[in-house]
Parts: sequence; C-alpha cells; structure tokens
Amino acid sequence: MTYMIGIDGGGTKTKATSFDLTTGKTLFSVQTGPANFSVQYQGSIEQVRKSIQLCIEQMGGIQPERILLGASGAHSKEICQQIEVDLRQTLNCKLTVIDDAQLAHTALLQGKDGILIIAGTGSIALGRYNGEEWRTGGWGYLLGDEGSGYWISIKALQFAMFQLETKNNHDVLTQAILNSIKGQNMSDIKSFVYAASKQEIATLSELVYDVAQKNYEPAITILREAGEQLAQLVKRALTIPNSLHFQMEIAVSGSLLLKNDIVYDSFETIISQDLPKHKLVREDRNVCEGVLYS
Repeated sequence: MTYMIGIDGGGTKTKATSFDLTTGKTLFSVQTGPANFSVQYQGSIEQVRKSIQLCIEQMGGIQPERILLGASGAHSKEICQQIEVDLRQTLNCKLTVIDDAQLAHTALLQGKDGILIIAGTGSIALGRYNGEEWRTGGWGYLLGDEGSGYWISIKALQFAMFQLETKNNHDVLTQAILNSIKGQNMSDIKSFVYAASKQEIATLSELVYDVAQKNYEPAITILREAGEQLAQLVKRALTIPNSLHFQMEIAVSGSLLLKNDIVYDSFETIISQDLPKHKLVREDRNVCEGVLYS
C-alpha cells in the first residue's frame, strides 16, 4: 500500500497521521514529544524524525510517497528549508515543511482560499486568496494576541486586582483566581503574574469559562469581549486583499473557538452581522489532513 504522512509539530506534542494515498483514508496516528523549532531546534528535529520512523515501522518499513510537516516555530522560508534538509538525510520521499498555521489552514479549508482564525494561548488570522497569503495578529502577548487565552486571563486578573483594591473580597471570579493560584491578596496575584509562564497564565481562561457557566456576569463579559476581539481580527484580515468583495469561508481553530461557546457565540454574532456572505466553518478536525490537499 502506498501512503502519505501529515505531521503537526506543536509545542506540547507532535502528531503524525498516515493516509492511504489512493483513497485518503486514515490508516493510523502516532504521537511523540513537543516540537517547537524556535525554542529547541535539534530536539524538535528528533521528535519529528521519531514520529516518521514510527509510521514507517507501522507500514512494515515502507517509506511514504510524501510527507507534509506543519512545524511550530518555523516562521520563515529559511527555517522551513533547513528543516527539510535535516529531515531528508534519512528519507527517500517528497518532503514539504510549512508552519503549523499554514497546515491548519490547508486542512480546515481543504486547500481552498479563505481565512483561518486560531485562538488558543495566542491568536492569529491567516488568509489566502488567489495565490496570496497574509496574516493579521500573532504579534505575541505584549503587542497583540487579542481575544486569546492569555488575553482573557490578564483581563480576569486585572478585574480581580480592582475588586481587591476596592475591598470587594467576596467576588466570585476573584476568589476563584485566588484559589487557583493559592493566593490571598493583590501581592500574591502580582507575584504569580510576574513569575508564571505565558502558558500558565493562559490556563486561567478555563477558570473564567467555568465561572461564566455559573451565570456570573463579569466572567461572561470578559469572554464576550474576547469573541468580539477575534471577530475584529478576522475583519482586519479580510481587508488586506480587499477580499470583502468576495465570498470566502472563515474557519476557526483553537480551544477558545472550538470549545468555549460563549466566546464563539460572541464571535459568530459579529461575523454574521457584519460579514453575512462569508461562511463560518467550525469543525474540530485532525490538521494532519492538510497533506490530503497539498
């Protein structure tokens, strides 16, 4: 059987899926460790190489016809080309490396033109139209990442600081945050923020969602504002090629838009009102399927 491999190299894990070359049917998936090429290049190479080898072993030693790798941290053509060179040392097949956002776009929009909005720890919109590709957002937590998990968490922490400063010590969201960080006061929140990693801070967005589901309005407001920010990111993306004149699909990715209904409903409301001819695609799919449309 001839087959191909799609690989999603991410900051928490590397997932590789093998597909039948003729039918596109999923054969199996394997998983190895994290692969972020801007953080740990050589370690990422080893994790991707291991995932490929596991797939080859599953196929009885037969190499695939082609491989498409979407690599986290591969933000330039030069890095992608270097990754290709290093991986080809042990391969005898067609290999293409793109970044992970491009892989997700290809998979979720099935190789077609459109906009992909990703909202996880950070946020970014990736657009393709008529051979042109561009991005809006994705500037990192200091300059952007509007509507992201980190953005939500910081808004909630700022809210908690205000409540404590004004002696509103019984606020539900504030108490939930203090319990989560094992703190008691403003100094504890400040210490947490300046010592924690971006990912650790961003996980508080899940707590905000839990509180919002108990109909606590301040938490709901923060999540709705996140959806509005993500919608604005899409609207900016659509102005770059002047593509507002054309009907395009808008696909969503990342936990905030796939699993957080408050954020998504707020996002969808604005897109439906302001961009009614652009179809929304909300499907939690295996982005390794990008190899099927490459």
